[in-house]
Amino acid sequence: MNTLVKCRKCGEPNWLVKNNNEKCAKCNTILRLGVTADPIAQSETASGGLWRDGELLVMATGNGLLKACVKCGTTQDLHEKRVKLTYFKGHNILISILISIPFLLLGGGWAVQYTVQPVDVSLCPQHKSNWLQGLKESGKLFLAGFALQMAAIIPISLPLGEISFLLTGLLSMAGFVCLIVSAWRLVKCNDPLRVRSHKDNYLWLVGADESYLKMLPKWVGK
Repeated sequence: MNTLVKCRKCGEPNWLVKNNNEKCAKCNTILRLGVTADPIAQSETASGGLWRDGELLVMATGNGLLKACVKCGTTQDLHEKRVKLTYFKGHNILISILISIPFLLLGGGWAVQYTVQPVDVSLCPQHKSNWLQGLKESGKLFLAGFALQMAAIIPISLPLGEISFLLTGLLSMAGFVCLIVSAWRLVKCNDPLRVRSHKDNYLWLVGADESYLKMLPKWVGK
């Protein structure tokens, strides 16, 4: 198993593959575990397939994540959440949905190929609470939008003339906006990590905090 270590001289994270006589990518110090390098917390499935690429987390497909909160980098009192990373081959998500709408309406399936990879994401108690709060707020917005859509039916049955249609339109529009915002928030808040892009067997993920990314080596391309 590859070991994620931090160089004692410059602090740069490195993957130590052979556990001996490997050089730091930044300062060329020979890395020896416990001598010139210290281990960084990692899961058993994080075996050399994690890097940082600017503000993005790069992960090899089938790889695991570090045993650290992706939102603050702490390694204490962690809670794991199973996230399903979904990515579409050859298209981005919006294009894939637009292409698939006619097929879905006709009772078919998705018109494009997509892949779902489950991965366990660690969160500290505070960020787990923030995530749950985001889900609750999205749920409340959805219920409000649904209620407004139902309430839009009421003015039509009232003898108010043109005002009835005006009220119906306003309520319907307000409900529609609430539903759209709740859907956007649900996508944004539902998973701590989301796929930004993918290439070959690598995923670029958005959502990881800088403190988490600093524990990973820089992406040098494959």
